Amino acid sequence: MPPNKEKLKEVLIEIENIKLLLTHIDNFRKYLKNEKYSELTKDEMEIKRFIVLDNFKIDFKNFKELIEKEKVYKKFKTIVEEKDYEQFKTFTYKSKLENLDIINKEETFEKIDSMIRNIDNTIKEAGELSELANNINETRIQLREKYARFAEESKENGECPYCGYTGWDSFEKLEEEFKKKEEFFNSFKNEKSAKVTSLKNELFEKKLKSILHTIDSYLAKPENIISNDFFMQLQEFYNLDKLSIFTEKLKDVLVYDELKIYINRDKTKIEDFSEYIKNFKQTIESKIVEIEDAEFKVKKDNIIEAFNIYEKRLDNVKKLNIDTLKHKKEWIEQAYYTQEEKKKEKVKTEIKEIDKKVNLLKSIMETKTKGLLKTLINKLDNKIKEQWKQVIKQIEIPLYIYSGKILQDTQRGNGVFIDYDTSKKQSPLKFLTTLESDYDATFSMSTGQLSALVISLTLALNKVYGMSENGGMILIDDPMQSMDEMNVYSFIELIRNDFENSQFILSTHESKISRLLHYKFLKYGKEVKNYSVKKEFFSE
Repeated sequence: MPPNKEKLKEVLIEIENIKLLLTHIDNFRKYLKNEKYSELTKDEMEIKRFIVLDNFKIDFKNFKELIEKEKVYKKFKTIVEEKDYEQFKTFTYKSKLENLDIINKEETFEKIDSMIRNIDNTIKEAGELSELANNINETRIQLREKYARFAEESKENGECPYCGYTGWDSFEKLEEEFKKKEEFFNSFKNEKSAKVTSLKNELFEKKLKSILHTIDSYLAKPENIISNDFFMQLQEFYNLDKLSIFTEKLKDVLVYDELKIYINRDKTKIEDFSEYIKNFKQTIESKIVEIEDAEFKVKKDNIIEAFNIYEKRLDNVKKLNIDTLKHKKEWIEQAYYTQEEKKKEKVKTEIKEIDKKVNLLKSIMETKTKGLLKTLINKLDNKIKEQWKQVIKQIEIPLYIYSGKILQDTQRGNGVFIDYDTSKKQSPLKFLTTLESDYDATFSMSTGQLSALVISLTLALNKVYGMSENGGMILIDDPMQSMDEMNVYSFIELIRNDFENSQFILSTHESKISRLLHYKFLKYGKEVKNYSVKKEFFSE
């Protein structure tokens, strides 16, 4: 049951809201369904995902494999057509073509491997022989170039510059034989190169081209080719968890089958979603039902609050009825007021017990502690008076000096003394112009003099109790507002000389006093800063 009146009020409001929910339960069902419809139209990203992915969610992995196969097969085709042997060796064709339907695949792959080994060995042999032939020819050419520097007569007699043979008819005949030998050595290279070329042609034209025909047949079938743009769009929206959540929402409001007509069924990229989304939303929005009940519209928020109490589940609400709620309300009210009455009675009993204890304590205090209490009060009063006297003793000289410096002249002397009259309980403090006088000088002082006296007392207290090693900070609000010129001048001289290590923050509404302060302190070599409240806060 509610512990207090405010809680009771909250509980009764909840019951009334639940009654509204039960009264308008049919309209509320419509409202919830309308909200679900509206929610479905808000997230265009999920609508696009549904349109793009729903029909192909199962085929996505297969599409990805087809895309990869197409890339691999096209790369193989390019290598074969260009007869790029080095690229083919790095292609790892066995693993990449293992899913291709090749006749006698294992035998074909073994023959290809054998041909690769044969080509590599021939290339190696050709390289070694070619290097030897090149070295011989280069050496012979160098000798011929050096021989060109010899005398003309050496050329005429046909003597060989390499071995000294003199049987040549002429130098031209010698040159002719030299070139024939050069061609002879080059023929070794050409023969091996031709063999390598022949082996490569046999590999590409016979063995690999047969595989190429199989690849061409595969690529010619439309079901094996997936548009790259289409797949990229599919990949962009591929998130089965999000798709599942969205489709469940569609199924929950029974529109999934109806909306499937708008999903992409072609393996082509959707360039413009606007028409798809428009049709999707129109179909959804056509399901929204107008609720005409005026009371429901007004009390909708209260009904929603009641629905939230039952964890947003209508199944829980169905267990209730109006009569049950009415009885529940009456029981809660009766229980509350019964409980309140019991509380009141309990409180009354406790008060009576407390009164008895208080009266007993009073009686004890009056009889046994009356004298003791009076003694304690007197001791406390004496301690307070002693403290006052100690404070006055410590500040009376600074007060006399500062009041004399600021006031300059009073009716009966320069400074003002302070005294504490222990015989008075009300206003025991007095300010005297002479030690012999008993007259309180504050009764005959002007407003400006009183202001000066208060400031003198403040500075005296600060001097005795408030000063730190660095002087400290003193803030005074408009201290010179009622002083005459002499008092103002004297006050400035006092704080400038006697409180040179203290930082003062003074406020004034008179610009001439501000300028005077500024001038006096700057003249004394002190740092001064003016701050205009009007300029800072009220200037436009």
